[in-house]
Formats: sequence, C-alpha cells, structure tokens
Amino acid sequence: MKKTVAIFILTFMMLGMLVGCIPEIDPGTEGGSNNGGENTEGGGSNNGGENTEGGGSTENGGSNGASTENGGDKNEENDPTNPENPGTDPENPGTNPENPGTDPENPGTDPENPGTNPENPGTNPENPEVKPEVGTDVGDLFGDVILETLDGGSINTADYRGKIIILNIWATWCPPCRAELPDFNRIATDYKDDAVIIAAHTTSENHSAPSYVQTNFPDTDIIFAYDTARNDAFLAAGGINSIPQTVIIDQNGVIICVHTGMMSYTSLAQIIEENS
Repeated sequence: MKKTVAIFILTFMMLGMLVGCIPEIDPGTEGGSNNGGENTEGGGSNNGGENTEGGGSTENGGSNGASTENGGDKNEENDPTNPENPGTDPENPGTNPENPGTDPENPGTDPENPGTNPENPGTNPENPEVKPEVGTDVGDLFGDVILETLDGGSINTADYRGKIIILNIWATWCPPCRAELPDFNRIATDYKDDAVIIAAHTTSENHSAPSYVQTNFPDTDIIFAYDTARNDAFLAAGGINSIPQTVIIDQNGVIICVHTGMMSYTSLAQIIEENS
C-alpha cells in the first residue's frame, strides 16, 4: 500500500513539472523578447513587430514601416514631408501660410507689386494725394505771400493759382534788376493769358519805386509791389543775400525754377511754354 501511494505521488509530481514547462503563448509580452508578436509594451527587442511603445529598436523593417512613438528611429512629427508641418515641406515652401512674407495674399510684402500697396499710399508713385511740402527748392510747394502794391492795393499770390507765377525781387538801386525789367515787361504782355509777373521791391529804399515805375513803365502788365518788413517775398523766393532773385511757380503752386541773377526774355518764355 505504501509503495502504491509513493508511486502515485511521484507520478503526480512529474505531471506537475511537465505542465509547468509548457510556455503560454500570448500575443502581448510585457517584458521579454518578442520575435514576431504584435506589441511590445515594456521596451524589449522587436524584430519585425509593428509598434514599439517603449522605445525599442526596430531591426527588420521597423525603420521604414513601423511607427516608434517614444524615441525610435523615425518620428512622423519631424518628417520633412509631413503635411501637418508645411513649413518644412520642401515641395511647398512658397505657399506656407505660416510665412506671410511670401504669401501672395499679403501685397505689402509682395516683391512683384511693391508700388501699389493700398495700405501705404505715401510710397505709391501713382497716388496724386501725396503733396509736396512748403519750401524754397524746385519741387517744393511755394509759401504764398500777401504784398502791398505800389498803387495802394494788396495781392495774395494764392489768388493767381491756375497761372504760372513769376515772382521777381528787385530794387531801383540794383543795375542788373533794372536791366532785366524790360524783358519781364515784354513777357507780362506776350504771355498774359498763361503767366502773371509780380515784381516786389526790397525794403531798402523802396520809397523810390513809384516814381521809377511811373517813368519807365507807365503802361505795364507787371504787378509792382513792396516786399514786407520781414522780407517775406525775398525769403519765399529762396533769396539769401543777392538780387535780382526770381522764383517761378506752376499752376498748382509748385516751384519749377529758382534763379539768382538776371533772366532773359528767351529763358522766361521757354519755361512758360514748357509748363503751359
């Protein structure tokens, strides 16, 4: 009986040992080697598996096919052809919506259309609303002046807008001034429909102007006037320290000529004809 029990126990133990050596096949292995399983969660070696969450190496096809989420050989987020990252797409750099500098919908930086930027009319050469500033150089807006005339009236240069204005600063004691006045007188008559000539005597010895004009130009189309006590006409004409000084203003009030010294009939007529 004892021998029978001993044999039974021994047989039972051998059967238990035999059952414990049979491996349990599980498609998911949490820590060990996986040579064909679908998923390895714990970071072991993967020789051909599709997905390795823990950062293992993909030796047989992993680099070119399988996705490695936490540090593997291939990261789709840094893929240069990743459609979610157009900034690094080498096939589509010009239409990157994150780069407005090359966005054709942003005309302010459009290299093919810089001059017609509607948001920057100051640099648009076709925008007539951009006006010159007041100054004394050619291209500047003339600073209009109000002057007393020799006959006791007054004039404002702004009242002659629409015609070419020739403002001449002169004096009876200035030989070149006296020498050029006959040419100015002829211009005032010949081009009276296109131009007006204003001759403003300087503040120095201006008391001699009425008798001089009455004697030499009794019937003239020149408007003779006095400069102001502040020399407004002389300064507006760009004068510094010499006369005769002449400034010519176009129909829109823009200076087209500044000249120190004598001017001839021919030079005055040419300027008028070129700007009429």
